[in-house]
Amino acid sequence: MFLRSIALVALVIASPQTAREPELGKPFEVRAAEVVTIQGLRISFDSVTEDSRCPTGAQCVWAGDAAATFGIEKPPAAAVQRALHTNGRFEQQTDYDNFVIRLEDVRPYPKEGVAIAPADYRATLVVTRRDAAQRDRISGVWTSDSRPLLELEAERGAVSGTVHFYEGSSRRASAPIDSGSFDDRAGVLRVAGRVTTPEGRTLSYVVEGVLQQDALRVTLTVDDVNRGSQVLRRLDEPRAK
Repeated sequence: MFLRSIALVALVIASPQTAREPELGKPFEVRAAEVVTIQGLRISFDSVTEDSRCPTGAQCVWAGDAAATFGIEKPPAAAVQRALHTNGRFEQQTDYDNFVIRLEDVRPYPKEGVAIAPADYRATLVVTRRDAAQRDRISGVWTSDSRPLLELEAERGAVSGTVHFYEGSSRRASAPIDSGSFDDRAGVLRVAGRVTTPEGRTLSYVVEGVLQQDALRVTLTVDDVNRGSQVLRRLDEPRAK
């Protein structure tokens, strides 16, 4: 009986605890080389392939970026490998089999003069279903005094759409966005292009903005001349195309 009790205790001690499955839509952390399963979707954190983030205590010309590689699989769909980034200038999320996998953070953050071992990295992810994902924060029609100024469509940090130009309450011109980006983490928007005026002049423009809760504060520059700032609000529903 005594020996049997010892054997039972040893079995309990040796048995690993079942890992708790992450929840859809909520951030969770995964260790380097760890595999997690969520709703049948298997995600492995393979490695951090680059970490150029500006170290704490250093002065840098840009914020830098951490790139993390993940293996993603949900049978019978084929397994894929994806690199995701912490910097909004690069791809921060990916779609796979009706899921959206987004990289929120990579820890630890670099410190000047301190090396990070590959096994010490942790990645914070959020997984949502693509058909249940909410409309992103920047896509839609942004207005001022009921006038639509920006019609934006964002996908993986890139922004396309149309900019409208007014004189008083009258629309003078509209122009497509030639290049645009939105850093979701910082809430920073930048779109640029060229607009042709009713007089036939072609001018370059840049719209830069910062999203603060439900307001987008933008500054317009035309041919390197600052044309002022405005606070825009997004329409509740997208305009019909």
